[in-house]
Amino acid sequence: MYNTIYHILTNPAYAGAYVFGRSGSRVTIEAGRKRIVRGFRRERNDWEVLIKDHHEGYITWAEFEKNQGP
Repeated sequence: MYNTIYHILTNPAYAGAYVFGRSGSRVTIEAGRKRIVRGFRRERNDWEVLIKDHHEGYITWAEFEKNQGP
């Protein structure tokens, strides 16, 4: 239950923002074979799209940023 609430409160959509590119993939070569690691989290500066106030949110953008922690 805690995990679900945490994910909701830390999702930018909950604050009314549209975001694309929060996670990405990395390609490496290991033992001569291609290895793809998907789902790593990107820093906010590396998100491809961030449109604040895209739609009505349940919390403000300031509250969302506070929820992100230190």
